[in-house]
Amino acid sequence: MASNTSSCLGAMITSGHKTRRPGRKRGRFSIVNLSKAESLYSVGMRPLMYSTKDAQLNQVGWKRCGENITYFRNDSQNGEDEANISFTLSFNLDFPYDNDLVFLAHCYPYTYSDLQDYLIRLQNHPVKSMYSKLRLLCRSLAGNNVYYLTVTAPSLGDVPRKKKAIVITARVHPGETPSSWMMKGFMDFLTGDSDQAKVRHLTPSIKS
Repeated sequence: MASNTSSCLGAMITSGHKTRRPGRKRGRFSIVNLSKAESLYSVGMRPLMYSTKDAQLNQVGWKRCGENITYFRNDSQNGEDEANISFTLSFNLDFPYDNDLVFLAHCYPYTYSDLQDYLIRLQNHPVKSMYSKLRLLCRSLAGNNVYYLTVTAPSLGDVPRKKKAIVITARVHPGETPSSWMMKGFMDFLTGDSDQAKVRHLTPSIKS
């Protein structure tokens, strides 16, 4: 294996892992035990990179990266055992700075803390808090709070109005960060200038 080539198991890639490279280099990475037969990487999707130095010097956050991206079946590894077929994602990366701390991701991250900060800002808003109410739905297996948010026009008088409700959930699986961004946009819309009177029960994250 060449010195600038790295292979790793997909199960080992978590948000806590990071790559440190001394010097400005190009490296090739291969994740060798993926299970899906088809991948968006085959039709143009690219990984995400966060460069600590790029953020410090240029205020650049997560950005798409990678060249010569390939996704293929590991026929030589698994032989004819169809039950254990695996796939490899391989791509080149250019590291823009010397002695940089670089993070890689599959999707734009949206963390549990991001969600909590968003909900707190929403409840502290002088206007939006008047027609949105945050309640605890349950706690996850990890012990984190799972909230649901009700957005509705305030009832007139002491008797609540009977209205139909639409229940919307997101982030059923921990890795589904795009759904969290979609939910954030939807919550921004519902708590914006809309005067619709129907109730929405939102569960921004089921798996926490």
